[in-house]
Amino acid sequence: MAEIKVTTGQGVTQAIASSLGMSTADCKKVKINVWQEVMKLVKADNEQRIKNGQTTNYTGTSNIDQIGNKSVKNNFTILNGQTMEIDDSIMGKIKSLLLGNSSAPATPTAPTAPTQTTSTSQAIPTTATPPIIQTQPASAVTQTKTPTSKSSASEANIVANTPADGDFKTGSVANNLFNKMMHAEDVKISVISDEISALMSKKNPTPEDIKKIQTALSQGFQKLGGSMTKFISEKYGDGGETISKEAFMKFQNEGLSDAEIKQMEASNNNVFKKLDHDGDGVISAKEMAAFYYAMDFDDKNVGNGSIDAVSYYANMSILDDPNENIFDKKMDYTYNMLSQNEE
Repeated sequence: MAEIKVTTGQGVTQAIASSLGMSTADCKKVKINVWQEVMKLVKADNEQRIKNGQTTNYTGTSNIDQIGNKSVKNNFTILNGQTMEIDDSIMGKIKSLLLGNSSAPATPTAPTAPTQTTSTSQAIPTTATPPIIQTQPASAVTQTKTPTSKSSASEANIVANTPADGDFKTGSVANNLFNKMMHAEDVKISVISDEISALMSKKNPTPEDIKKIQTALSQGFQKLGGSMTKFISEKYGDGGETISKEAFMKFQNEGLSDAEIKQMEASNNNVFKKLDHDGDGVISAKEMAAFYYAMDFDDKNVGNGSIDAVSYYANMSILDDPNENIFDKKMDYTYNMLSQNEE
């Protein structure tokens, strides 16, 4: 019997990937249809456990259709500190699926320190090595369709012509793309130009290059954060400069039944608290910018100036955790970076 320890903030897929020594980069190489097959095996193994009178490996539902539903967190929920038990033969099939398609290492390896000198690869202040972030929550990997080909819209820098403080139109475009990510479509939101992207790939950037990158990232994410703030505030609130809790809840609960809204109440409250970084009761454009900026970092604290379905799910899967986790550390870092570039 294979035993898999599930640590704080992890889901089924992350726990399995971590046990196999897979980093976020390794997980990105695994197609969603492969994760689908993995979760079919996990579900089948769990159903057999229940038939045998053993405890379930996860709580809640295992409905593959819930991928596009905001109540998705009830799918394949794992208790913090739980140890999953999976039959050796099933685990062997899972290993074959994941390691055969991801080129992941055979044994676990700790994340190495970033070697680049650009702002996006600087280590985020933390007292411990950041855990590998889940690339897709358990419910996400059971999506019944594979990602579509990237569209021209998903490749574009959507804030290129956006005012410095953002606008409603850009926020609407961004929201549509985030909805596509929720449905596991292969889309991307970029906030930097090709020139800045090239600088970020430079092996030995100069201090001038680094400053240019920092400024471009701050400005790009400020435009995205400002645009989403205007979109949510104007569509769901009073059109002010910040997002009230009432407007945020309307945004989060759109399309949900009364029962689902009640079910998601605690989760949404936790998310609001994390986004309200200064605790003043509203979410500012700067806080929204820091939120999206934090999404850009991977498990090695390296970013590329864009958000895709992988990074979206990685962060959304731990965002409603009431306890401090790696996302809080990332958002502390990005909020401070935005503050520095305001000076």
